[in-house]
Amino acid sequence: MSHNFLTPLFKIKKDATQLRNTKIIIIMISLVSYLLARQAEGIFDLLEMASSFGTAGILVITLFGLWTSWGNQLTALLTLLTGLVTTPIAQYMLQLESPFLFSIGCSFSVFVVFSALKRVNN
Repeated sequence: MSHNFLTPLFKIKKDATQLRNTKIIIIMISLVSYLLARQAEGIFDLLEMASSFGTAGILVITLFGLWTSWGNQLTALLTLLTGLVTTPIAQYMLQLESPFLFSIGCSFSVFVVFSALKRVNN
């Protein structure tokens, strides 16, 4: 994530800065993983969460990337982050019946809004 998205987005040149960013991201992801594992009721819940975690954002950017010229790196990054964040929020905090569908809708909305903002600014 840091090498493919953050480095080009913020034009980071120094290896030390890239390494520091990678370490910070690993620590953050590890903490989130630990907290999610503590909240799960069993292995089935963890497997279900793992299969949908981030998939909504990937689905949206893949479909738009294949069939449109909308968006850019920032749009893709924000869409991926939306997919990562909204699935556990919808499942554990909001306790929705279909958290994955909610996550797809949020990811779609973020992609469309930021793509439109990019087109307006160009």
